[in-house]
Amino acid sequence: MVNFTDQQFKELMEVVKHTPASTTLDAPTLQGPFDARTPNQYGIFSSPGVRPERFSAMAWPNTLATLLTETSLNASEYTEEILEIMTGVTAAAGTNATGWCGNPPTVGQGKVCQQIYSWGDYYVKTHLNALPEKGQLRNRADIPGEVLNSSPSSWPLVPDLMFRMSDTRNQLQYELWLIGAQLARVLDLVLVQGNNATASTATNHGWIQEFDGLDLQIKTGYTDAKTGIACPATDSIVETFSAAVGGTHATDGRNMVQVLSDVFYGLRRRAEKMQFGGGVSWAIIMREELFRSLVDAYSCLYHLYRCAGTQYEENNIDQMTTNMLRLEMLQGNYLLIDGIRVPVVFTEGIAQTTPAANTMQSDMFIIPISWMGVPLTRLEFFPMDNTYLTEFASFVNPDSFATMNNGLWLATERATGMCKEYHFASKMRLILETPFLAARVDDINYTFSAQIRNALPGASFYSDGGVSIRTDS
Repeated sequence: MVNFTDQQFKELMEVVKHTPASTTLDAPTLQGPFDARTPNQYGIFSSPGVRPERFSAMAWPNTLATLLTETSLNASEYTEEILEIMTGVTAAAGTNATGWCGNPPTVGQGKVCQQIYSWGDYYVKTHLNALPEKGQLRNRADIPGEVLNSSPSSWPLVPDLMFRMSDTRNQLQYELWLIGAQLARVLDLVLVQGNNATASTATNHGWIQEFDGLDLQIKTGYTDAKTGIACPATDSIVETFSAAVGGTHATDGRNMVQVLSDVFYGLRRRAEKMQFGGGVSWAIIMREELFRSLVDAYSCLYHLYRCAGTQYEENNIDQMTTNMLRLEMLQGNYLLIDGIRVPVVFTEGIAQTTPAANTMQSDMFIIPISWMGVPLTRLEFFPMDNTYLTEFASFVNPDSFATMNNGLWLATERATGMCKEYHFASKMRLILETPFLAARVDDINYTFSAQIRNALPGASFYSDGGVSIRTDS
């Protein structure tokens, strides 16, 4: 048996590396040769004679994450966040006394509904890169370039270094940029459509396990997590419109202005009767395609929705006033509901289908943002810079792990020989504290013809093209 000193043991362990799942080099490059040294394969910016400055046509997604990180981004050390909502008090029991010496009725008992929120686990890696290949240029005609609009000015949850692509010879910058682009694409899909029960084989790319998104939290049919007993007091307001934005509700004939007026009035009255007062702030969440079509119809209906008139006694519409309302809502990103400006936040995470030719369909949500400064819809993360994780990771090699964004991200490496890849992990979850103050309107149909660009591959207005490797002709 060989005995090692502490220093010898540490030095020994520092050279032990985890071998990547694949040793096939697949790193894309911007400048210089492809890592695998495949003949005549070079980075996409390596073509000779090209102006070094380039513009990007890549679209970045609209994201609900911006709103959530502006209002709340909290660290939590708990595997499960268990919350209870006071749902009410049961009816009193017994009969009234006939006098002061009689037996009076007994007051009711309080009731609660318990909900459990679990982490979503996100885990991705860079490509495997060969260190001896880094920093090369193809030849003297290979000029380091610059992408003038390579990334958004800021994007929530992604460290700035993942968007800092100022030197196209810097492979690390490029790999980190790709990591940031991937999270930007998938985060809102989980924020809206995420399902904690989905197997890792069916989750969005990078998610070992998703957290429950808005689709599963803004609903009716709430039950207690422990007993399964129904908790209708916890239910959200849910409307199924099943008609065009300028049409009428499929079952009761209300138009969109009436539906939103009823929904928002219901939410505000709930808040007042539940002693929140007037301190709750809400936001409407929808796709930008729906918003543009909705505003066109909404502005025409708004002034007449309670008094449409009758035949031969029609009410007149002031076209200038109507168009002014349309432009103000369109430019200000809000909907006017009973005189209240409710901000609209765009997301590409809401599913969009095509039920008929030239017709799109999606949902909208109304979520409570905060009450008297207390977040009501919040995003939590597990702090990867906590003392216990840091101590364990640093026992042998303190430099083998790094954290970013106040512990939101944990990064490490995996290597074989002279080749290395970086891994990134994060644990997040979305918590809707008061689902009874949230609402959704489902199945809204609309047409949209503006040639915008969506960020998600496979979406209606997604577009890319070109090559990912330059080859000699």
